Amino acid sequence: MGLPFAFIDCPMGTNTINGVAIQDWCLHTGTIIAQIHCPWPGLARITCLALTRPPHSGSYVMGFVLADTKGWLDTPGTPPFEVVPLQTFDKLREAVNDGTAHFFMWEYFTSKKYYDDGAIKQIGEIYTPWSSWKIVAADPEDDRLSGMFESIDKGVAYFNAHQEEAVEYISTSLDYSAADARAWLGTVKFAEGVRGVSAATIGNTIEVLRKAGVIEGRDVRADSMIGVKRLE
Repeated sequence: MGLPFAFIDCPMGTNTINGVAIQDWCLHTGTIIAQIHCPWPGLARITCLALTRPPHSGSYVMGFVLADTKGWLDTPGTPPFEVVPLQTFDKLREAVNDGTAHFFMWEYFTSKKYYDDGAIKQIGEIYTPWSSWKIVAADPEDDRLSGMFESIDKGVAYFNAHQEEAVEYISTSLDYSAADARAWLGTVKFAEGVRGVSAATIGNTIEVLRKAGVIEGRDVRADSMIGVKRLE
C-alpha cells in the first residue's frame, strides 16, 4: 500500500493499482511558517522532505498543487520558488526559524504538537487532490486478493466500531495526544469496500504530476495502471 502519486511516479512494470484503503483523506497538508507576518504572495521557498529525493517527495508535489491553485505556475514543471531539500522533518522546522527557507508543507496532525509548543506557526492549509493509500499487486487476477480485500474490509469495520480503542492506541503508541487522535477521527473516512480504484482519481493525479514535471515526457495513462476499476 502507498500514496497514489508514488505508484504513478515509479515505473510499475506489470504491477497494477487494485484498491483503495482510505476513500476521503481529509487531513490537511499544512503550510507552515516561522514568521507569521510573511504574506502568502511573498512566499518564495519550499523545503522538501527528501528521504525520497525531489521531485519524488510529497512535500515537493504538494508545493506544485499549492502553486497551481495560486496561479504561480507560469511554466509547468518549473518550480515557482526555490526548492531546498533538507532530508528530515526536524530540519524543516529548523529551516523556517533560521532563515534557510520561508515555508514548508506538512500534514496537519503530525505538525500540531509543534504549533502547540510555539516552535512553528500554521498560516494556511490545502487538501491533497487524491485519496490516500492505494493497493498495488503484480497480478490483479491473483485469487489471494479477494481474501486480502475481505480482511481489510473487516479491519475497517472493526476500527469504525471501536474508535475509543483506536484513540487509546494512537495516543499511547504514536506521537499524538488523545484529543488530537479524536479530532483526526473526525476528518478521515475509510473506503466502504476497498476493492477497485477510481479512474478519475488516478487521472487527476497524473495531471498533477505532469504539472510538477515529475512524469514529463512519459506516456502515463490511467487505464494502463488500473487492474481493478472501481464502479463510480
